[in-house]
Formats: sequence, structure tokens, C-alpha cells
Amino acid sequence: MVKFTIRQLEILKIISSCNEYITSKAITSDLDITRRTLINDIKHINQEKEIIISNNKGYLINDSFIEEIDDILADYQIEEENVDKIIKYILIKNNSLIVNEITEYFYISNSKFLKLLPQINAQLKLYDLKIERKNNHVSIIGDEQNKRQLLGNIIHNESYSFFSDIDNFKDYFPNIPVNEICLETENLINEYGYTIPKYYEINFLINLLVTISRNPFIISNAYEKSPSTIRNYDARILAYKINEMLETKFHMHYINKLLTIKEIEQTLDGFISRNGEKPRVFDLSDSFVKMIREIVEDTFNYYYLTSIDYQEFLSVFCLHVSEMIKRCMNSISYVPTNISIKQNAPYVYEVAVSIASKIAKNFNINIPEVEINLIAIHIGYAIEQAAEKASIAPIILVSSFPGSNTILADKIVKEIGYKVQIMGFYSSTSDIPYRLYKSCLIITTEEDVNRNIRRCIVSPFASDKDIIKVQEAITTFIKEKNANEVSNLINKYLTKDTFYVLNEKMDKYEAINFLCEKALDNNDVLEDFHNQVISRENLSSTCFFDKFAIPHSNIQNALSTKLYVMVNNTKVTWNKSKINLVCLILIKRDTNDDFRKLYAGLSDILYDNNLLFNNIDKIKNLDDFLYFLLK
Repeated sequence: MVKFTIRQLEILKIISSCNEYITSKAITSDLDITRRTLINDIKHINQEKEIIISNNKGYLINDSFIEEIDDILADYQIEEENVDKIIKYILIKNNSLIVNEITEYFYISNSKFLKLLPQINAQLKLYDLKIERKNNHVSIIGDEQNKRQLLGNIIHNESYSFFSDIDNFKDYFPNIPVNEICLETENLINEYGYTIPKYYEINFLINLLVTISRNPFIISNAYEKSPSTIRNYDARILAYKINEMLETKFHMHYINKLLTIKEIEQTLDGFISRNGEKPRVFDLSDSFVKMIREIVEDTFNYYYLTSIDYQEFLSVFCLHVSEMIKRCMNSISYVPTNISIKQNAPYVYEVAVSIASKIAKNFNINIPEVEINLIAIHIGYAIEQAAEKASIAPIILVSSFPGSNTILADKIVKEIGYKVQIMGFYSSTSDIPYRLYKSCLIITTEEDVNRNIRRCIVSPFASDKDIIKVQEAITTFIKEKNANEVSNLINKYLTKDTFYVLNEKMDKYEAINFLCEKALDNNDVLEDFHNQVISRENLSSTCFFDKFAIPHSNIQNALSTKLYVMVNNTKVTWNKSKINLVCLILIKRDTNDDFRKLYAGLSDILYDNNLLFNNIDKIKNLDDFLYFLLK
């Protein structure tokens, strides 16, 4: 077959994502190329066989070559993933690298690396960067600020957790003592009497690490070209202190010290405050704060997030929303981190979409996905904190040793009391009432306890190692409990009448229409439900990981709570993805807590379910589906 350029592969990718003719204007606009360039590229693609059909309606992939093109594009997707990894490797190493070092690290040939270079440059071009080859060495050339943004984006896109764990990012900075620097930074913040909200602190630390990793070799005047807009002098003071700490304790000296301080200062501005003081909201009107409060309250109640302390959350969130509105009104793109929360924390993102849509309506603005991601950071932390408080394991203490139950209880309450609720003390498992026996985690000193029950064996004296074992057992218990809850919901709401196996070519709108019509025929929804699902889809795609979609209405007013599932062996074109599985959720108002559990739980189950997706063509009925889904 003819070899295709990166641009030609992108053309194939765009056209193959459509089940109907796509116009030349749409393609040229998407790729920022001329119509003549498009015509020449299509001529090249079709030089051996007519892969792309063209007429006055536009362009369409010839049915005879769909599978062949799908395979080519699948390989291209894998190469795209390798491109990001190679770029990240070069940026982290932070200097010119021998080509052999790269090829050996990634287990690829020199010719394969050379083949990837056009794609690497295409990716770098998005950040006004390029790769340079000299005497078998390669390096990334361009403005340092752009390099940092690219590195930060790659890191965040690869990370699963966004809200609470800096350990996820250690591997990205191999030459930097990540934990030590983060600890010293946090200590310094506390020492000088400052506060950073936890949901922003992780983001700040990551940006700080990117600055540290990139700065030693840099001279840049990017920040110096624009006048300072910093109003928070606490941020300026703290930025100087952080830089001083990096110099004295970690011997990190930068070519442009003032630039480094200014970068840290800008990162902190608006989110730093003195202990005991709330973040700055003095310039926000009472009516504005009241409006955002009502939006947050309404949304949190709607999604059954009643355990969230939104009062504490609001002061910082209002400030963020105020700045976001200004950016959207002035078409300013501000992306400190390009976090793909939608893929890894879909329920968090769903709540963020709901809040964003209400803000957009009230202020008559368009809120892009990158801004929704930033809203999700705030909401994600609030949800995570509430979940930690709500994830309490009921435990029973069993020991025949005199007084050991009291010792165990005291130690557990002292160390992890916020995670447990002690339901009783017993000298033998035979004394435990059946209802507790089946629903609780057993913490016991007895080795001969039934292995089929949820148990954690510890010593009578509850050593530090025992407490760690109890913590791990509690985490596993809660995960299993949540998984069982989701499985029960799937079995409850998914029936033979709501499950369909198809072999039909369709796009996302046809798939949504199919499932909505079935729900309407079954009297599970009203006629307007289809429009509500489309309206939600238009806000942000409900497709995840190029594997599955979970469309739903933003208004939980279905006549019944149900789960409608379509397995389509011909695949459904969902924007630029081709998927086999579509799950439509219907939620009746009085069961909206089930929406939270079902939406988040179903996406988690499907996320890494290779068993299901590798056997998708073997699914002929509901029993097959449940077998591969829940096994």
C-alpha cells in the first residue's frame, strides 16, 4: 500500500470518523490547510485504489477499505502514544540526547525512530517547538515556557489521580528530590503563616516541579515582557521564600532568578492567604457570590452530594469563577495544566459540566473544556474529601485474650478512627449476630477464624504493623463493598428488555436515537428525553477512552430508573472514536443517588475491562454481557 504522510493520516482519520459525506471546508478548517493541498493529498491516497470516494457532497471512505483503514489508523494511534512518551523523555532529560539512547530506552530501531520524527514535530508544532537533529543527537528547540506547558500537559494527561497524591508524579522528575522539595515547600508555607487550599496545592506543587526541572539551563524574558498584574503581595513574599529555600537547601541556582520568582508568584496569586483568613473575595459583589452559591447548592443537591461542606469550598471557588468569566468574555486561553479529568474521573467531570452550563447560561458565555477541567479540580477535591469522610467501614473486634479487645479498639480509634465504626466486641466469631457477621469486617486475634469471611488477623497487642494491616483491610473492604453495590445496581436496572446486540453502521446520534426510542416504547421516558440527552452530549462528549459511551440527560426526570445497553459489532462512530458499547442511563428523580453510584461505578468497571472488550464479538445476549462485565 502507498505510504501516507502524517497529514494524510489525519485526513483519513477525519473522514473515517464520519458515516456520511464530509465537506472539504470542514476538513481544511480542521487541519488548517488549503483546498488544493487537500485535493493533492487525496489524489496521493487514491493513487493505487479509490480509498476515498468524492462527489459534490464531499468525501467518504469507500466501504471496501473500511477495515483496512481502521487497522492503519489503529497503528497510527499507537505511534501517537509513543510520540508523547519520547517527547516527555527528551524534556525530562533536559539536554541533547544521542539517538541510540532513545531507541534503546524505547526498544525501537533507528529507522522506526526516524519514521516517528514527522509525528514528533507535528506534536511539537502545536507548542511552537521543533526537534533538531545534529550529528546523531536530538534536542527540542523553542521557547522554554512552551516546553514547560507541554511537559506539564503530558504529565497530567498520564496521571490517574488529580486531587491528592504527589507521589504519582515522582517518576516524571528523576533528577529532582520530589518528596523532599514538596515537604519543604509545605513546611515553609506553614512556617510563614500562609494557607493554600488543598485542592489547589497539588496543582501548585506540580507546576513548581516543572519550573524547577526546566529552569537551570534557561534564559527567558517571557514574563518580563508583560507588566505584573499581581495584587497579592503575600504571594510575592512567599515566592521569594520558596526560591531562597531551593537555593539554600537544594543548591538550585537559576540563570534568571527574577523570572523564577515571578513564575512562582503568578502560580500562587489568588490562592494564597494568611492563616485564619479566607482567600480574597473582597472585590466580588454580594449578588455574584449569592448566584454562585445557589448554582453550587443546586448542583450538589441534584447529584446527591449532600455531605460536601460547600461553605468552605465556596470562597475560593467564587474567586476562580470570577477570573474564569473574565477569560471567557475576553477569549483568553489560560491553561496552567491540561488535565483530562473527564477520562479518569468521569463523575467529577459530570458535576463540573453541570455547574459550567449554569454559569455559562447566567453570564451568556461559552466555557471551553479546558476551563471545565479547572472547575473539576475544585469539585474533585471537595468530592474526594466528602468520600473520605463517608467511606466508613463497620468493624467487629474478636479476641479471646483478656483485655486485648480494649487495646485493639484504643489503638484503632487513635490511628484510623475516622475510617471505622466499631459494631461490637466478641470473644468468638460464633457469638456474632448473623446480620453483622455478613456486613462487617472482622478484626481478630484468632488464627482459626473461617477463611470465607472478611477478616484481618492481628496480634493481641496491636503493633504498628498490625495497624497498617487493618488500614489495608479497610481499604479493600470499602472497595469490594462499592464494587458489589455497583454490580447490584447493574443487575437491578439492566434487563433483557433494555439490552441490545446490533450489527449496524451508525453514528452517535443514531445510537442515542435508537436507545431513546426503545426507552420511549417501554414507557420509561417522555418524548422530550431524547432532546435532553442530545443537549447534554453537545456540552461535552460522553465517550470515554475511545472504548465506550455513557450518554444521559442532565435532567433526572425519567419515568423509571433503567440502564439501556447497546453492543454494536460494526462499531458506532462517536466524534473521532469508533466504539462497540453504548450505555444509556435513565434516572428517576427519587433515585438520583443511584445515578452517582451507577455512572461512576460503571465507568470504573469498563475503564480497564480488557476481558469484556476483547470478547465483545462473542456477546450474543445479556448473560454473555454480564459474564464478561462482572467476572
